[in-house]
Amino acid sequence: MAKKKCLIFTAIIMVILAGIATAANLDIKHTGPSYVQAGAEVTFNVTVTNDDYKKINLDINVDPLSTLPSSWFDYVILNNNRLVLNAHESKMISFTAKLKNTVPTDENYATYIQFTSPLDSSINVQHGIIMRVVPPEDILDMSVSAPDKVAPGSDYSVQLMLKNNLNTQLKNVKVSVSSDIFSDEKEIMFFALQDRTEDYSFKIGMTAEPRPYDFSIRIFYNDQIIERSTAKFSVSENSDVKEKREETIGFLTKTVTITKTNYGNALVEEKFDIPLTRFQEMFVSYSEEPVSFDAAGAHWTFSLSPDTSKAVSMTVNYRPLGIAGIILLLFVIVLYYWMSRGIYFKKEIFKIKETKEGISEMKILLHIKNNTSKSIKNMTLMDILPRTFEPEKLFGTLNPEKVQKGEKGTRLLWTIPEIVKGEERIIFYQAKSKINLIGSFMLPPALIRYKGTFGKLLTLQSNSGRFSVGESKAGNQKNQ
Repeated sequence: MAKKKCLIFTAIIMVILAGIATAANLDIKHTGPSYVQAGAEVTFNVTVTNDDYKKINLDINVDPLSTLPSSWFDYVILNNNRLVLNAHESKMISFTAKLKNTVPTDENYATYIQFTSPLDSSINVQHGIIMRVVPPEDILDMSVSAPDKVAPGSDYSVQLMLKNNLNTQLKNVKVSVSSDIFSDEKEIMFFALQDRTEDYSFKIGMTAEPRPYDFSIRIFYNDQIIERSTAKFSVSENSDVKEKREETIGFLTKTVTITKTNYGNALVEEKFDIPLTRFQEMFVSYSEEPVSFDAAGAHWTFSLSPDTSKAVSMTVNYRPLGIAGIILLLFVIVLYYWMSRGIYFKKEIFKIKETKEGISEMKILLHIKNNTSKSIKNMTLMDILPRTFEPEKLFGTLNPEKVQKGEKGTRLLWTIPEIVKGEERIIFYQAKSKINLIGSFMLPPALIRYKGTFGKLLTLQSNSGRFSVGESKAGNQKNQ
């Protein structure tokens, strides 16, 4: 019995020693950032080496506490949960963790990776990983170099010297530089512990107000401000007023115009002077009434804001009525030319037959002429007969495509494939009244539709057709 207990004890000691040896023959190292930001995702490369003489099968798991809702981690992920290592073989896995945005800063946070073997229960190794969370303001260091004064129309240069204090890469860092008269925003990337310089150049407008300005620099990472700075500069005053004088002589007219433009960035007061004789005063007119007159002429005074112009003019006109007549004549000529260049469209009615009871037969003519400068295609013509009339089957050279009867009357539709420039078309048809009618009547105007310039659909209406029934007029009679 004592011999049996001794054997059992010896076996336990051998198992313990085997586990310790196995654990000692498993070498685990990791590389990655020591300092991280709250809310940031970090990745560590973990190298596992089998220093033993035999093959090892490993199961790999994360700290189960780090996956709980109460944990300081949003998530922890392994890219590989199982490894097979031959003797003296090394393999690498990656471990990714994301800290919550709410973790307190200036603190250390630890987790671990557990290595076990499904074939050897003595292998049970926990490899610890520690991260220190730094405050947002400690992630970057920034210094600013910029002049304290700039002239309008020149470039204002700003230089930022930035340093990444973390031993990890920073992506999508947003840098914003802004003031009342300029702004810029861009995204940059930092390598671990990188120093970099960012240069900005802003064109100051010629009309920028001469005064002190503030400009601010803000740096965002993960939608949080991690660095900011403010500085002041001033825009100097610049006075630059240019004058342009024009004299225009026409038919018995003379116009003098003075234009002054303030290209500076400050408010200025300017005088305008135009010479004028006593004789010219009887025929003169002004764009604005002068402030004063003297023997030298007319005088004005105006204040000019930056980037503004002011013009005053004087016109001496000896023949206002003659000029007005010429303008009116030119207007009539232009109007006549414009009207003659359109589409001529007219509706005419001719009586054909009239009985004693008042029933009338008539011929309706639709006259179209293309006075435009180009051909018109696919023109649609529409005419409507009131319900007291009906069309006869006698049509001219072009039959209607459709004859539609409705409650209010009959609608006739034609499609004209093309009317070339200067071409005339006369389309007619006959109609008669369905009941006895006496007196004067009016037919509604006809319509044409066609596409004008740029494909715009245009509609043109003819005149109304007037005719009379039962009046003592012999023969065929034409009525508008």
